[in-house]
Amino acid sequence: MHEQMEQWKNSVRNFQQPLQEIMALNLKTLQNMSYLRPEELTKLRRPEELLERNIHVLIENSHKTLNYMEEAFHIFEKHMLSAASNARKLGEQSLRQAGIKRN
Repeated sequence: MHEQMEQWKNSVRNFQQPLQEIMALNLKTLQNMSYLRPEELTKLRRPEELLERNIHVLIENSHKTLNYMEEAFHIFEKHMLSAASNARKLGEQSLRQAGIKRN
């Protein structure tokens, strides 16, 4: 019984880990987002330059967002495969301990 409790604690930790990784990824992504600084706005001479800079920032942030999504899906994929494997092992072990044969 004690062994099963430890296994369940480990399973809960395994579910917390991807959330911590996602939080770190969120922070890193938000810190790396591009934006126009006020001092850059004072250097603009033509209205078109403002549009050009905004489009440039939009494209940069779009690429960063795509990278974020790729990393986020990778984190969840890695941990969900691990969690599914652990759940299967725990289920099989519980069935063996209960004396139930699996078909």
